[in-house]
Amino acid sequence: MTDRQIWKQYCVHRKSTAEIARMIGGIKHEPHVERVILQCLDALYDERKHA
Repeated sequence: MTDRQIWKQYCVHRKSTAEIARMIGGIKHEPHVERVILQCLDALYDERKHA
């Protein structure tokens, strides 16, 4: 999957944090890591929306 496909999926479906974390790096289930990733994606999404 390309970054663009992952981004598109995120924007359309807003998958669970665990799914997003696995898609990005196959990292283990670590809630704090998942939260950070989701916060980053949310921030990016907001930036793009208001660009």
